[in-house]
Amino acid sequence: MVPTAALSANCSHCHAHLKMTDIELKPGARRLTVRTLGNVTVLADAVLSQLSVTCNNCYLNGRGSGFFRCAGLLKVSSNNRIEGSVQAGCMEVERGVDLILTQGATVGELVVSGRLTGRIVARKSVVVRRGGELYGNCFSPSLVVEQGGTHRGEWHEVQPD
Repeated sequence: MVPTAALSANCSHCHAHLKMTDIELKPGARRLTVRTLGNVTVLADAVLSQLSVTCNNCYLNGRGSGFFRCAGLLKVSSNNRIEGSVQAGCMEVERGVDLILTQGATVGELVVSGRLTGRIVARKSVVVRRGGELYGNCFSPSLVVEQGGTHRGEWHEVQPD
């Protein structure tokens, strides 16, 4: 239990220092490792590589590449090529976005409204919206491709967690 006004805390089990603030990454940011229980936003005009992000929600409005681990939502709103692992509770690829995941992604849920290329492992579901495109193999309990959506690759049905 931590007061809502707290900016940080220590884990009662491992005593690790935990930040709880929201963080914005701007163009030219020198911070490559971000660990927070808050949200991380990569601003629209930022181009950052070799990131290591652990957070609640991440809003990738600019270009960012590296390791992303989000307990909640990873929302991709700009064209990206992510050269690292991606883990998220939910991942959304917005309309008009071209996203390449060189190491794939492990997610709870995936919603694709743009174009996504990469291997996907989903614990719950994958949804390709109208106009969305998913290129790559998909391992999930459920794959829904709406009329006007595209999936090219294999779907392997797996048991939900």
